[in-house]
Amino acid sequence: MANELSSSHEVYDAARWVAPNSVREIYATWFERSSVGDNLAVLVAEGATPSLPLAGYLVAEVWSAQPVFWTPACVYIHDIFVRPPARATGAGDALFRATVNWGQARGQRQFRGLVSSQNPAARGFFERRGFRVTATEITLDT
Repeated sequence: MANELSSSHEVYDAARWVAPNSVREIYATWFERSSVGDNLAVLVAEGATPSLPLAGYLVAEVWSAQPVFWTPACVYIHDIFVRPPARATGAGDALFRATVNWGQARGQRQFRGLVSSQNPAARGFFERRGFRVTATEITLDT
């Protein structure tokens, strides 16, 4: 599934969203960290049928306050991905609710993420759950 997410980002803007050489290595590092510590969550939504055993996943991490950027501590949602056949089934919402519960249990009250400007479906997903745009990333390629 991580490869599917990575590929979709490159479609949005291949200069901004550069896939790592090994998506597997990146995610393996996250999975190792999540088993060691308590500030990383790797959640998986099971599929409803044998042909779709995994519907989606979410990776989130507790980030410390960043006084240089005037931002409080938060839960940062690195990835949320639901396979197309499982969309509109509640899988994404279940992953999101579990993440909010996980973050609140750790004393976190703010949740953040980064969504491609070329991905209105993802932006809508977050906005329907109360997220608001708080910054706009700008990029120059030379």
